[in-house]
Amino acid sequence: MKLVDCIDRIPTCLSSILSVYENPETLCEELFEQCYKKMHIIGSGTSYNAGLVAQYFLTEQACIPCDVFLPNEFKHNFNYYNFSADDLFIFVSQGGSTKLVYENLLLAKQKGYTTLALTENMDGPIATSADYCIDMYTGHEEFIYRTIGYSCTSLILCMLGLNLSYSDKAHIQPYFADAHAVISNLDRIKRLASDWFELNGARFLANSKFVVIGDGILYPLSKEINLKFLEMIPKVSSSYELEEVIHGPQNSFDNDTCFFILSSGQDTDKVGKISKFIATEISNNVVIIGPSTTPSVELNCCDKFFYFLEVACFAQYIAYWFAELNKRDLTQPIYSNINSYISKTL
Repeated sequence: MKLVDCIDRIPTCLSSILSVYENPETLCEELFEQCYKKMHIIGSGTSYNAGLVAQYFLTEQACIPCDVFLPNEFKHNFNYYNFSADDLFIFVSQGGSTKLVYENLLLAKQKGYTTLALTENMDGPIATSADYCIDMYTGHEEFIYRTIGYSCTSLILCMLGLNLSYSDKAHIQPYFADAHAVISNLDRIKRLASDWFELNGARFLANSKFVVIGDGILYPLSKEINLKFLEMIPKVSSSYELEEVIHGPQNSFDNDTCFFILSSGQDTDKVGKISKFIATEISNNVVIIGPSTTPSVELNCCDKFFYFLEVACFAQYIAYWFAELNKRDLTQPIYSNINSYISKTL
């Protein structure tokens, strides 16, 4: 069993999610009968990053406001937020026993707020303590470096927000059609990633630093790709929004840095200019993933709503292949003794 096998399972997992959310009443009828003013998503690491993508998506596509909190931030600022009794609090923990997420869930319940757990462990303490619980549809993801979890969580949160926003199924049908198209395209994305890595993987890995730049909804995605580079390869890595990368961060870049620019297509001229600046002045180890006025890896994403899942797929595969080329054992954490200092789980 290798981590790449988990990435290969993502299309099947996403298809399972769509089959359920096309008829959400069978999922949790009482949850969808209520009217919520706002969604609050609480999670760590990959769960938090998936929440950020969903927040961006729902801001554009749904009529329910959404915000995202890190558990520590939520805990220490809880009494300062202007929460409403009509809000829905979503606690995301793939393993189902993240210590601080669990404590925050209890904090919200003590105030009488409606709580929902999103997890793959339906018998875990977070699932059993929440008012409602929905499956992440990851099965049991064997590796702690989450790939299935990211894709499933982000899609579920988007679909959840759409279903809570619109009672008319006809209104959200185009989103399901697009999501199905994305799933059908993921095998082709894997081949594109393999072709790119065969030509460029060793050259990029030779650099000591990675930088991930994104625009639009691909900026929050860049944070997850950055995390995968950090924890899997591992490489010193950072992520930036497209415009902000030229407002100071560029001063720290050198020719021992490689660059991944994620282009949503909303600002191709700027993508082209920034990539040209980097290639000319800093390093020729720069790749654009998506539309650009300059040469790029054109994924030809086949949808207009969930294309971030296609870009994520490309990045998940190359992160794995980078780790493999770097002879990283992904079955083992690098600092296995961290729990003797501080524990993340119950």
